[in-house]
Amino acid sequence: MLAIVSLIILALGIALSSIGTQWAINYVNDGDFGVAVDYESGSFYSELNLNQVRINQPGLDVEVSDLSLDIGLSCLFAGEVCINQVRLNRVTVELGDMPAQEESASPTEKNYLHYRC
Repeated sequence: MLAIVSLIILALGIALSSIGTQWAINYVNDGDFGVAVDYESGSFYSELNLNQVRINQPGLDVEVSDLSLDIGLSCLFAGEVCINQVRLNRVTVELGDMPAQEESASPTEKNYLHYRC
């Protein structure tokens, strides 16, 4: 039991470190998510500084420059992400035409993205 708890603590420590943060950012950059992140410094445990974040999705292009996030980790235990402070230099949002989608057989097959502020 102690070994399992130790492994969990070690995994969380690595994930919240700057090395774990860089690994997560590289994963996002290498994936097919339509997101590109330019890491500057920090970690998910402390203040995270990003040079640039670009999101390219059909009908939406977002570019954020000089982004700093102070993430509150206490919310993770409730399954939420809390951002205590956000600082940024510039945000550019370009909206385009959404590509035509085929009608699906049921509404449950559509993808939805929800934000809660």
